[in-house]
Amino acid sequence: MFLGWAKSEYQSGPNRVDGNNNAAAVIFAHNHPSGVAEPSRADELLTQALKQALALLDIRTLDHFVIAGSQLVSFAERGLL
Repeated sequence: MFLGWAKSEYQSGPNRVDGNNNAAAVIFAHNHPSGVAEPSRADELLTQALKQALALLDIRTLDHFVIAGSQLVSFAERGLL
């Protein structure tokens, strides 16, 4: 299972990945401290880069959630994967 936690709401990027070497799929999630859950262009580019890199290892990217307060945006629901 993938598990990533940011130590600060302003930290960028994952700081912890648990070492399950048999992962078949991942779901990414991060917060936007601004309170606006709309994915940025940087969010989209990073998601595509991670998806392509993981595909080389036969690991599927199922979704990427952006959370801001009570708002949540799903890349999969928006067709961004």
